[in-house]
Amino acid sequence: MSMVTRIQKTDLKVLDWTYTHMRTRVGNIFMPIITTSGNFGFVWFLITGILFFTKLSPRAAYTTFWSLFFSALFGNLIIKNVVRRPRPFSVRLSYDTIIDHPVDYSFPSGHAYSSFAAATAICIFLPSFGI
Repeated sequence: MSMVTRIQKTDLKVLDWTYTHMRTRVGNIFMPIITTSGNFGFVWFLITGILFFTKLSPRAAYTTFWSLFFSALFGNLIIKNVVRRPRPFSVRLSYDTIIDHPVDYSFPSGHAYSSFAAATAICIFLPSFGI
């Protein structure tokens, strides 16, 4: 079995488990809000603005901004279109989603990619906030 096949099987197991066990009235209200806050690196741009306008660290703000820009450019516009990995829910057509279906491919995750880029930039320039 190829690595891609194993990954897709794991995706579907996680999707099935999540759909069966994690769908709740409260979760169906809050998860779209949490997901939306991660779209376009919104949370990270907010943090970048705070770093810049409070003058806590303009260098960290500039670096975080550019890391978000390049993560979007390379991750969402280039890598996703090269890899072309479909989203797991597209296989389970009977599943209804609580958010609008994203139109781009699933890999790499924009939320994870932008979070890694921004958090790394912040940790480099603000080591007291890092690990």
